[in-house]
Amino acid sequence: FGIISIIYLWRNMKDARYGRGKSMLKRIITVAVALFLLAHYIVVVYYSINIRAEFDKVMVEYEKSPDGLVFADVTYDYQASPLAWKKPYFEIFTYDWVMYWKDKFYNDCNKQMRVIPTCLRKADELKGNHIYLDVVSVGATINVMLASIMAEGVTIIENAAKEPHVVDVANFLNSMGANIKGAGTDVIRVRGVERLHGTEYAIIPDQIEAGTFMFAAAVTKGDVTVKNVIPKHLESISAKLLEIGCEVEESDDAVRVVAAKPLTHTHVKTLPYPGFPTDMQPQITVALALSSGTSIVTESIFENRFKYVDELTRMGANIKVEGSVAIVDGVKQFTGAQLVAPDLRAGAALVMAGLAAEGYTTVSEIEYIERGYENFVEKLRLLGANIEQVDSEKEAQKFRLRVG
Repeated sequence: FGIISIIYLWRNMKDARYGRGKSMLKRIITVAVALFLLAHYIVVVYYSINIRAEFDKVMVEYEKSPDGLVFADVTYDYQASPLAWKKPYFEIFTYDWVMYWKDKFYNDCNKQMRVIPTCLRKADELKGNHIYLDVVSVGATINVMLASIMAEGVTIIENAAKEPHVVDVANFLNSMGANIKGAGTDVIRVRGVERLHGTEYAIIPDQIEAGTFMFAAAVTKGDVTVKNVIPKHLESISAKLLEIGCEVEESDDAVRVVAAKPLTHTHVKTLPYPGFPTDMQPQITVALALSSGTSIVTESIFENRFKYVDELTRMGANIKVEGSVAIVDGVKQFTGAQLVAPDLRAGAALVMAGLAAEGYTTVSEIEYIERGYENFVEKLRLLGANIEQVDSEKEAQKFRLRVG
């Protein structure tokens, strides 16, 4: 824009000097357009430089930060800026350029550091308070605990989440010197301490990973023993497996699932712990889709958690979603298909469906699965699955030829 405007201005001055070219009216219009483009260019460059300068300022704060965590507050609101002139043509020409630099700011930040782009401000100190959570939330409970362990006074969290990993986080923090009581109940009391100290701590086993392998045994009519688990944390999962016809054997630190009989239908509703976990909803739906009869799955925790149903339908599943409820009519067999994992747990569930399907199944976007399951493919292969992680269609073809 700047180059075009300068060329226009130079040509008009040259034409005027030699008395040739456009009429006076055309020359005025051309000069006006050129001046407009030049003004637009100057404004865009000005704000682009400011946004880049903001990025550089945050990078300086990042380099000074001992933990690499920076609260970046970028308040270049287009609608509130001088760019938001009440003339549509100017907004159209300007918006994309400024948003390009704003997006680039966030992208560069995320590549180079952990940034929280938010309007939060750093508090000089935190003070204990009485907090009631309107909705039972694991993330909210853990975050309030983290904020309150060094806050002045006592913090009381009511309607707190009771999941095992909430208790585990509390135990971990207590081992560092925190004073947290009541974790595992709906009321948690935290008395702030002045400082924390280092510790060594062994985290609890992941009950969702264990539950995934338990339901994998069900859908493949297998016999799987999951070791290094806490069976009490798996009670709601074990109960549903028993309802659909599986055998479940528990020991001190292991659970065995045997699916020797045809699976039957049941109803399930996701609930906060100790209810059936929402993170196991896709896995049980796959099992129910291969069970006899009609089952109903109700999701009461999250919205839009049935995105994977379309993928299962491509494999031959008969599932109808109505809001937060899925009505599942069981079928005898899935057929292999090209699938896309929409999220972490649904991705694992689609892999389970592929293991039970006739023919070859390909699941893409597996970075979701890798985020929540360590060595998922290797563990399934050790259980006897014909499965391989590939990076190209050529490798996939070699796998098909090898397994026959």
